[in-house]
Amino acid sequence: MEKSKNEMAKIFIRFLKDVDAYSKFKNNYFLLNTNFKRYKRGLDTYLQTVVCELLISMAFNWESTAEGIGYWHSVEQKWIIHLRKYNIFISSFSYGN
Repeated sequence: MEKSKNEMAKIFIRFLKDVDAYSKFKNNYFLLNTNFKRYKRGLDTYLQTVVCELLISMAFNWESTAEGIGYWHSVEQKWIIHLRKYNIFISSFSYGN
């Protein structure tokens, strides 16, 4: 199933809210990425540029979070299952939109 970047960003945010991880993700994203020029463009830009299956693993260093590696690994696994459930894969992600 082909999705535009905007659609994927909405799906991702909805997923994070559904698993009660949106605030934690957003807080860690901004807290832990303040030194990287790439991330200063903001969360919206990040969601538009990273391949959908890597949105959680590439966002920040899980080890540096209060939630820890186990928590983020669990969220990432749920995200991968969510993508597969809706037949959303890297090959179906539309980079041109």
